Amino acid sequence: SRLGTVRDAMANSKRLRHMGMALETAKGFRRMEDMSAAGKPTSSGGGGASKMTGLGGKLRNFVPKRAMDAARPLKHMLQRKMSGGATSQDRLTSAVWDLFDPDAVDDWDVARAFFPSTFKLACQVGGAGPTSFLGHLVKHMCGFSKMSEMSQFWTSAMDEIRWHWKNLKPIPRIPREEAPDLSACMLHQKLMLLNCCIARKDRLESRKKNPQQEASAPSSAALKDGTKRERKGHLKIIDGLQMIETGEAVWVPETQKAPVYTEELMRETDEMIMKTGSVGPGLQQLLCDMQAFKAANPGCILADFVRWYSPSDWIQKEGEQEGEACLSSRMREPGNMWVELFDKAAPLPALEQNPLFDSDIVGDMVVDALASIAPSDLFEQLFIVAVVVRHAVLEEIAIAVKEGDPDSNVMSGITESEEFSISTCCRGMSESKIEKICSAYETVDDFVQKCRPVEHVEEDFEGYDVEEWTYI
Repeated sequence: SRLGTVRDAMANSKRLRHMGMALETAKGFRRMEDMSAAGKPTSSGGGGASKMTGLGGKLRNFVPKRAMDAARPLKHMLQRKMSGGATSQDRLTSAVWDLFDPDAVDDWDVARAFFPSTFKLACQVGGAGPTSFLGHLVKHMCGFSKMSEMSQFWTSAMDEIRWHWKNLKPIPRIPREEAPDLSACMLHQKLMLLNCCIARKDRLESRKKNPQQEASAPSSAALKDGTKRERKGHLKIIDGLQMIETGEAVWVPETQKAPVYTEELMRETDEMIMKTGSVGPGLQQLLCDMQAFKAANPGCILADFVRWYSPSDWIQKEGEQEGEACLSSRMREPGNMWVELFDKAAPLPALEQNPLFDSDIVGDMVVDALASIAPSDLFEQLFIVAVVVRHAVLEEIAIAVKEGDPDSNVMSGITESEEFSISTCCRGMSESKIEKICSAYETVDDFVQKCRPVEHVEEDFEGYDVEEWTYI
């Protein structure tokens, strides 16, 4: 399976309902610590077919019980054979080790080509990839039968996240240094942001320990009056480009990396700019790049910077010499912000500038936010991720069925469940919506199983522990 161990953990729709019940139970607690003595997740509403609405109503008439009846004896056999087993603490330790396996990678960027319906669903409902860190977090959450165990698992996971941040080790199954995916849930966005902080801080610490490793060779430039001035923060010469007034070669400066934001941080930044009237991130970045360019190219003028930074604003008609070209009309307008900023910019290499993105502050802020998350917020996002994972499992089975039987209408169930989930999943879901989603996927599960050869149904029950059949 392209979904790995996540598929085995979410191979039965009872797991999704378990996460739905956990979400409903979590709404009764203000802090994760308050769940330390909580028992099994419960729901005030009844489950099962009696509440089937929406997509469930569309598909249940197509589903005979042949496939599920064939698997029922195996289920009870497994239940009788399983006794004793690992303790709760053993399962917790094993789950944490698996979740933070340093060699684990998330290949969802490659695998998603084989899951078009799941990919669309994850983007539309604000989830995360089924093989991502959160996908595996959901996998393990489903294995705990009590809210106190789930709470303890999250607390242990937070201890590991703090350790990874303190020791600058990236969180597994999260991109190493990519801007947060704004279509994902806020948990995934914050973990992506934390990995960005880890990567940038690690690189900065390495440079501090080995200042000469990446230092540019000493160089100086002649000014217009013939005096010499040292270059700072210069990386490489731009072939064929000379400064207009001095004739010196133009060097590419080392610049600061642009800040990265989650959707939440972006909104907070915009609100702060509106309240204070301060300069936005875009202009701050431009000013810092101008400062770095001036430090690397003593004696430069705005036209030199524009030719490197925004070539489309350097107008040179066909047949004209370089000296006959000029700035674009927008650059020559009175009050142009670029002119004002360039005059204001002091020659300052990137390493000496105020940071545009303070990885220390942002990283601490992310860890604090994750540690103080409300139980209802955590479990709602995990429930949405569980929906994505469950959908991926069913889509993979359906694709296999379709390959074996091109005339099968199994993919219609996947398409309808995708459309139903997109229209139903949202933040602040009511208990009735959660019930509709769980019931819908139970119906789709039956529909997909009905389309499979009977001999393959038993495969879905391999490896289930006894609690799967007792805690719901």
